[in-house]
Amino acid sequence: MVVRLNSAGIHEYLMHQGLCDSTDVVEDVQQLLGKNLNLLVQIRQHDAPPSSASQLLIKQAPIGRTELPSQDFEEEWRIHQLLACHEQLLPLQALLPQGLKFDADNAIQIFRYLGPYSDLGDFYDDAEQFSAKIPVAIGSALATLHQATFQRQDYHLELDPESAGHEAEPPDFRDELENLTPEIFRQISIDGLKFYRLYNRSKELSKAIAELEHDYEPCCLVHHDLKFRNILLHDDWFRWQPPPCLPAAVEALCLPDAQGLVRLIDWEQWAWGDPAFDVGALVAEYLRLWLKSLVLSRDVDLAVALQLAAVPLDRLQPSLSAFMQAYLAQFPGILAAFPDFPARVLRFAGLGLIGAIQDRLHYRESCGNLEIAMLQVARSLLCNPEAAMVTVFGRSHVSPDDFQPPGPEPDLEPDRGGIGSTCSAAPSPLDTLELQAEVPQPHWLQHGSGQEALADLINHVRIEPPLICHPAYADLDLVHPGEPVSTGVDQRQQRLSKLPEQLRQAYVVGQVRNYLHDIYFSGEQERKIAGPAVTKEFKNDAVSGLNVDYFHRIQLANGGTGFLDSDWMVIGWDEHRAQVEKDGLRLWVDPNIDLVLQDGLKAGRGSAEAAPAAVGTMVVLRLPNAVLTEESYSAIGNAGEPALDQAGISIYFNISAEGALVLMDVLTKALNQQDFPFALTILTDPESYSRYNSATLMIEAAHYEAVRALLCQHLARLQPHLSHPIPLFTWPLAPGIGLAESPQGQDDFGLGRCQILAKALILADASPQSRRQAIQDKFAERKLNWQRPHLNPGSDSHYPPL
Repeated sequence: MVVRLNSAGIHEYLMHQGLCDSTDVVEDVQQLLGKNLNLLVQIRQHDAPPSSASQLLIKQAPIGRTELPSQDFEEEWRIHQLLACHEQLLPLQALLPQGLKFDADNAIQIFRYLGPYSDLGDFYDDAEQFSAKIPVAIGSALATLHQATFQRQDYHLELDPESAGHEAEPPDFRDELENLTPEIFRQISIDGLKFYRLYNRSKELSKAIAELEHDYEPCCLVHHDLKFRNILLHDDWFRWQPPPCLPAAVEALCLPDAQGLVRLIDWEQWAWGDPAFDVGALVAEYLRLWLKSLVLSRDVDLAVALQLAAVPLDRLQPSLSAFMQAYLAQFPGILAAFPDFPARVLRFAGLGLIGAIQDRLHYRESCGNLEIAMLQVARSLLCNPEAAMVTVFGRSHVSPDDFQPPGPEPDLEPDRGGIGSTCSAAPSPLDTLELQAEVPQPHWLQHGSGQEALADLINHVRIEPPLICHPAYADLDLVHPGEPVSTGVDQRQQRLSKLPEQLRQAYVVGQVRNYLHDIYFSGEQERKIAGPAVTKEFKNDAVSGLNVDYFHRIQLANGGTGFLDSDWMVIGWDEHRAQVEKDGLRLWVDPNIDLVLQDGLKAGRGSAEAAPAAVGTMVVLRLPNAVLTEESYSAIGNAGEPALDQAGISIYFNISAEGALVLMDVLTKALNQQDFPFALTILTDPESYSRYNSATLMIEAAHYEAVRALLCQHLARLQPHLSHPIPLFTWPLAPGIGLAESPQGQDDFGLGRCQILAKALILADASPQSRRQAIQDKFAERKLNWQRPHLNPGSDSHYPPL
C-alpha cells in the first residue's frame, strides 16, 4: 500500500528511511507551494541546540484515489544517477538540487534543502531592477547542461534504455489543443473553453506549431519544464563576478563556496530533446513578466495598457538579450548545428506561452484578457519570429560575439527581510507567534443584517486612488491588484494618471466593484485580523489543485446522469470518431455514445440502428453531468441549465463543506426526478467554505414554489451547516439562505449590484449622507426598487421565505 505523506507522520517515515532515529526532534514542518506535496522539515538530534537543525525537502508526487503514484520522480532520479556515474559530469551537480534518497515504492524524493536560495519566480515578482548578472548566469548554466550531453547517444541510452534501436518520434504539441473530447468540461473551467475557440480561429497558428513539430531535433538532455519557479537563485547572487569571457568552466558559474549561482530543479519532465525548447521556455517566462504587469481590461485599450505596464518590455530587453548572448557564447557550437537558433528559440517561446495558458487552464483558471494577450504574442512569435527579434531582444541579430560581461551595477543587494519566498531560509517556529494589533470583527458580520452591511460600506470604505481601503480588510491597489501595497504610491498613481479620464473612471469602477463584491457579497476578501498561526496538518490530498477526496465525494453526491446539448454540427470523421463543432469549440466524440440526431436517432456509423451523420449534419451532444468553473463544481440538471429566455432566480447558501455535499445530494436527485432545468454550484476546496455564496442554485422562477417546498422538507437537515451572513442585497429565505432574481442576459447579480455601489461611492463625497443618497439615486436610474434590491427592474414578484 502506498504511503500518503503527511506532516504528522514525517518523523516515522524518516526513521523508516534511515535518515533519523527515534530520539531526533522534528523542530518544524512547512508546506512549500508546488504541484507536488513539498514538505520542508527541520530536524535535529535531541541533545543538540535548535540552531543545529538540518533541513530536508521531502517531495511526493500527487496521488489520486487510485493510489497509484506518478512515475515522474523515478525519471528525475535517473538524472542524478547519470551525473554521479560520470566523472566529467560531476561538476554539473552544482547546477542541480542535492538529492539524498529516492523511495520508488511511494514516489518520494528527499533532498538537502538549499537554504541560501530563493525561487526565481518569487524574486522577479518582487524585483524593481533587473540585473544583467542573473540572465547571464541562467543562460550560461543552461548552455553548460545542454552542451555536456549534446549528441551523446551513450548518455541517452543510459537515461532511456528502451530508446535503443528506435527512431525518435516527432513530438505532438497539438494533441491537447486539437484532440478535445467531452471530458474537457470536467477538466477545465467552462470559461477556459474560450481559449480553444480562439485557437481554432487561427489556421496559421496550427500550421506554425505543426512546422515546429517537424523541425524539432532531439539531440541532448533538456529540462522540458523550465519556468522561473523551477530555478533557484542564490541569495548572494549580487556578489558573483561573471567570467570575463565565455565559454567558461562550471566553477566560474559558482560562488567562492562552490555553490552554483543558479540551480535548475524539478527534472521529472526531462526529455532527450531540442535545446531550443528550454531556451524558448525561459524567453517566454521573461515575456510573461511583461504581460502579467499590463492593466488588461475590456475597458482599457491595449495601447493604453502598454503605457501602464508595471514592467515595460524595454526594461526586460537587456535581460533577454543578455540571456540569449550568454547562452550562445557558452555553447557556440549550437549555431553550427542550428544556424537559425535565435529565431528557432522565439518559435519555441511562442509555444511556451501557449503551454503557460494551458497550465493555467489545467488549474481551472478562466481565459481572460491576460490569456488572450499571451495568445496574441504567441502567434506573432510562432508565425513571424524574424520580425519579433527586435521586439524581444531589442536588436535584429543576436550573436555570441556580442556578449559582454555585465559591468558595475547599482547596489542591488536585496533587503533580507523584505522579500518573502517559499524557498528562502525557513523562519523560526517562534516567528509565527508574533501578534499584530487586533482588528475588531465588523459589527454587521456578527448579525448578518443587509442593512448593517450597507451601513458598514457607507461608513468605512475609503476610495483614495490608487488605493481602496477598509479598516478591517486588506487594502487593494487599483492599478495592479496583485501588486504589493508596499510599492510606492507615487509610482502607482503615476501609472493610473496615464489613462484617459473616461477609461480611468471605468477601470477604477471595475476595481472598486470587485473589492466591494469580495467583502459584502462573497466574503472572500482577506481580513486584517491577526493571531497565532493555526497548526495545520499537511497532506498529499490534491491533484492539479483539486482536493481529490472531497472532489470524489462531490461527484458521488451528484445524482445527475448528464444532459443533451443541441446545435452541434458534424465537421469530420476519422475511423471511429466524429468531430463536432459549436460556437468555435471542436470536440472528438464517440458517435454511438455521445451523439443523437436532431430527430432523436443515433448518429453513429456501422450499426443497423445508427443513422449516418454526414458532414454538415446537426446533432445533439450528450455532455457530462457537471462542469468546472474556476474554483467551483457546477452540477447541471438532466434537463440542462435554466433557459436564458425564462425568468430565473439564484438561491445563495452560506453553507459548510459538509452541508454542500448534503445540498448536492438532496437537490440533484429531487430536481432531476422532477425534470427541472437547474445548475447547482459549490466550491471544490473544503477550506474555502467561509464564503457567503459557498453554494448557488440557479432555477427558473416558475419552479420556485416546488424548490421552496423541497428546501423546507430538508431544512432541519441543512440548518446545522448554515451560517450568517447572506450576500448583500439578497432576500433572506432562512438563516444562511438568500435569493435574488437573475438579471436579464449574462450579467452576474452580485457584480451588477456592486457595480452600482461603486459608481455611487465614486460620485459622492465621503459623508455617509451623500453616499446613501448617491446609492439610492443610482438604483433609481436602473429602475431598481431600493427597498427590494433582489428584484429585477419592474418586477413585483414575491418569494415567501422557508
